[in-house]
Amino acid sequence: MDTSAQRLITAFPAAAPEHSSATEIAVARQEPVFAPILVRTRSTELGQNLDQIHQFEDAIEKYTDWKIVNGPPIPRRGWSLLIARLLTGAIGFVRSCLPWKSKKYYLSIGFLFPVGLRFKTCPYFDLPARFRILWTYDVWPSEEQKILESAESHDIKLIFASSRQGTDRLNEISNGRFECYWLPEAVELQHYRSKPMSERRIDVIQFGRCWRKYHDRIEEFCRNNGIVYRFAKCKGDVLLPKRAEFLEGLADSRISICVPSAITHPERSGDVSTMTWRYVESMASKCLVVGRAPLEMKYLFDYNPVIEIDMSRPGEQLVDLLNDLPRYQELIERNYDYVRRHHQWTNRIETMRQCFADFERRRQLAERD
Repeated sequence: MDTSAQRLITAFPAAAPEHSSATEIAVARQEPVFAPILVRTRSTELGQNLDQIHQFEDAIEKYTDWKIVNGPPIPRRGWSLLIARLLTGAIGFVRSCLPWKSKKYYLSIGFLFPVGLRFKTCPYFDLPARFRILWTYDVWPSEEQKILESAESHDIKLIFASSRQGTDRLNEISNGRFECYWLPEAVELQHYRSKPMSERRIDVIQFGRCWRKYHDRIEEFCRNNGIVYRFAKCKGDVLLPKRAEFLEGLADSRISICVPSAITHPERSGDVSTMTWRYVESMASKCLVVGRAPLEMKYLFDYNPVIEIDMSRPGEQLVDLLNDLPRYQELIERNYDYVRRHHQWTNRIETMRQCFADFERRRQLAERD
């Protein structure tokens, strides 16, 4: 059987209409064969990726008429998790005693980890439903067992994974328990700003995961050559932790260093080379993206949007790029326009609808057999 990732390549990416206002986009879309109920994330201690989760959820609320319910608003602390466990346990007991059925479909954006998923979707992922749907990033080999366990305990039948390789892996090990579709990360362009290159004060920024080998080669060079280089000073620190500061910092940067986790943290990611949020965020702020293009980018762009790092002369390469930025303005604008047309959350919602139709068709065929 062909994998879900392979099935969707012909339908992906679905471009947003060229003209479109938000309202026009919403009107242009057709509702799927079933409409899920989004369980909104309201937890307050979910780390940096909470911004991405909220952005995707906001887009669903803005561009669809799917029903929305709220998850727990309280922080993820020990006593609140205890309450969630007690509540879901009580629901489970009632369900075992009563013929409680439902035709609803619940959707969660973000997996986080098994306990986090249970908490942030409480009580909806434990209420009766036809089945549940999950979109998740960070589908690393080390996380696969956790995802399998959550799919089993929450009766998740449909999973969207941001990684193409992760999608293939999950389909290989699902054993018919669920189907997985590839739905990469994206942005909502209206949230991002940019400045003319001459007005930007940061020459090079490396936020999030740091490629230590590359960092060690350029840090002293940048300092000795007057290149303004921003990065997290200590392991575990978050550069520009507040969202407003981060957006301003990205808009103020000329070059953004982006390298897949398969290179920066192979012990966690293995060979999974995926396009993470930092790539499209950097393009949305019209930074010149320098680094390594993930393997799956060849399916997401019809050209290479990344200036590949030259490890034989990394510092000198930065000087060359900074001294000749007008030469790369065409690439910067091309990246921005490609993200605008193909890699916004509106595109992902459209692809999600296509997947709903494909999933339902396959279910009906299976039931007939």
